[in-house]
Amino acid sequence: MDVVRENFLESLPIIEEAIQQSDFVAIDTELTGLSSEQDQESMLDTVQDRYSKIRSSSISDNFLIIQVGLCPFKWNSDKNTFVATPFNFYIFPAPMNRDACDRRFMCQSSSLAFLASTGFDFNKLFNHGIGYLTPSQENDLKRKMELRAVQSEPVPVGENKPFVDSTIATVTEWLKNSPDQKTLSLPPCNSFLRLLLFQALESNFPHGIYVESVKAERAADTYISIHRASDEEKVALQKKKQEEDQRAFDMAVGFTKVVSLLRQSNKPIVGHNMLRDVCLLVSQFWEPKLPESVATFKALVNGLFQQVFDTKFIASTLATKIPGLNYTALPDLFNRIKQAPFAVTSEFPSTTPKYSSANSSWHEAGFDAYCTGMVFSAFVHHLREPTTIPDLKPVSHMKNKLFLMKCDPPYLHLEGPEETTARDHVFVIENFPPEWRYSHIRNLFKPFGDINVNWCNSTTAVVVMHEKDRNKAHLALDFFRQNNNSAPNTNCTVLQIETWRASRAAPLGQQQPQQASVVVVETLTTTQQPPTTPKPVPAPTQTGGSTTTSTTSTPSTPDPVLPLKRKYDEP
Repeated sequence: MDVVRENFLESLPIIEEAIQQSDFVAIDTELTGLSSEQDQESMLDTVQDRYSKIRSSSISDNFLIIQVGLCPFKWNSDKNTFVATPFNFYIFPAPMNRDACDRRFMCQSSSLAFLASTGFDFNKLFNHGIGYLTPSQENDLKRKMELRAVQSEPVPVGENKPFVDSTIATVTEWLKNSPDQKTLSLPPCNSFLRLLLFQALESNFPHGIYVESVKAERAADTYISIHRASDEEKVALQKKKQEEDQRAFDMAVGFTKVVSLLRQSNKPIVGHNMLRDVCLLVSQFWEPKLPESVATFKALVNGLFQQVFDTKFIASTLATKIPGLNYTALPDLFNRIKQAPFAVTSEFPSTTPKYSSANSSWHEAGFDAYCTGMVFSAFVHHLREPTTIPDLKPVSHMKNKLFLMKCDPPYLHLEGPEETTARDHVFVIENFPPEWRYSHIRNLFKPFGDINVNWCNSTTAVVVMHEKDRNKAHLALDFFRQNNNSAPNTNCTVLQIETWRASRAAPLGQQQPQQASVVVVETLTTTQQPPTTPKPVPAPTQTGGSTTTSTTSTPSTPDPVLPLKRKYDEP
């Protein structure tokens, strides 16, 4: 079901019940942008590097989550199936009152164009999106409301005394001479004059009337309305006003209430390729300033969600054990689990029939969350003991490991230290002819297996061997050493990356002139594309979620409408 501003508070009890009764909760998000050019992911990223790039997108670029999919799954042992309850939240930080934040945020044109192409309803987002406050902002707003409710010292009337006296006279005459008129509306005035009138009316008429401020579309048109009311009616009206204020406060807190429900439930959270989702969920709804250190970030996430499962990581891990998991993109996995050996099924409650017969709502966060949960439940169901009901024990060793695309190590471990990764299989090749393309480098390394190439510039690239076998890496190293660290019949240099870095880190006074920019080259900014656009050559084949090097494709000009891939569009 779609959850927007108008049905949010009424839906909260349903959402809370679905979460509390679930075995796990799948999530997905849609964003206003993904990453900036300077934060492109590289196969040479450490875990800290990759986290820092995503952190930069969420803080410096100020991209927002504008849609959240939430799908609790509960096992029904009577029907031997999972019950899925998907919710699709539209999120937009429109200020709900004068004390709420008026946020600024960034958009990436390609991301918005992509969402528009999938039918995203931007009118619903802007007109009906749910707001939010972080816990610290919630506390600030609560204090402001409490201070406003406390009786303060009277404000001096000063030069406004004639205005106040004239209004009191008008109200007195109305009470005396118009008994059948239940309400008196005063002319609009500014907030300070309204404050003076409120305290004067309360002082002069402690009984018999109830005073309220009526907001208009324009702040300058806001006015005071006075109602005839007995003391009992006045108490009832005051109680109603308090309830309205509380409702406005709850609406201002908004989607953060759902994040709090997830945190308090301690239910397992399931996502697909979800590191960016987690970073933005934390920074947008909980702690705006993500820590610089990945270790501190992991502690922060552990305080929110104790059990996190990434279906991208699970699928990559199981790819060698379950036939047919060659592609780990979410749509591919969702189609794969409909076939043997998987046998998991699901049904929807009568209150959420939206996805019961649909299979074409990709990139709507609620549907993507449902598909993510189905993939996860299929893995759990398949790996269980045949006589037991599905539980999370078969995948417990993959808990709290968030997949890292084209990175070594391949995941961020929320619970412990990261794996120490040897870089013997990573080489830097430089000074090759500018006209070289992927095929030239591939042929150079062909005797040693498949490779990935990260381009630094037109004459320098980083080569990553798919196989981390040290023997193969050393064979390659010996081969190039026999040629004086050069490729045969060329003038280009080939070095293992650590050797290359060490050669650029000579002590001060011993540096070669061409090595002056040590800080720059140490960063070794790379891209998956050559710096120029050559003629296309055959596309690579894909096996087990990685790209083999039997053939290759050279980048062409990006599609002007959809240049960015979504997070699960890569296998």
